[in-house]
Amino acid sequence: MKAKKEVLKTGEKIAIREATLSDAQNLVDYYNQLFAETNNFTRGKEDAPLVLESEIAHLKSQQNSRNAMIIATLNNQIIGHAVINEKSSKAKLKHRCEFSIGVLKEHWGKGIAGKMMVEIIALASHMGFEQIDLVVLKSNERALKLYQSFGFEPTGTIMHSFKMEDGHYEDGVFMTKFLNIKGIKV
Repeated sequence: MKAKKEVLKTGEKIAIREATLSDAQNLVDYYNQLFAETNNFTRGKEDAPLVLESEIAHLKSQQNSRNAMIIATLNNQIIGHAVINEKSSKAKLKHRCEFSIGVLKEHWGKGIAGKMMVEIIALASHMGFEQIDLVVLKSNERALKLYQSFGFEPTGTIMHSFKMEDGHYEDGVFMTKFLNIKGIKV
């Protein structure tokens, strides 16, 4: 994917591009901040911080695979990410990928997630995936609205999918977007 320049609602200019090995330290810093400021991810502030070595290994594992990560940068700092990962290499599941996205809290509401959604969905389609799956907290109304605006449909609820730091449970909503499946209108 070629880097794209985008203008936000605020007039700020960002770049959206694929993550590379040279982004490893910036990704560690970004993820550690992201996971500390919101409970919307499976990883949280109660988990051990990410470290450079593990992020380098993760980025290397993405190479030559059916996985992809794009990042949004503002002034050369990572402020958002979107990831697709092949669900399985098994023949019956190769048509599906799993999806996640995040934006630093100070940049919410600027349209960054929507711009990354356009790119990651196009990338998933280009990679030959026919279906994108995700799980989102039922209480995360902002994300639910975003996903539905991009054609994701709720397909089920996973009871007590997330156990939060304070011990209470949150349900997860399983959502799917169909891309290139014959006979299914997208």
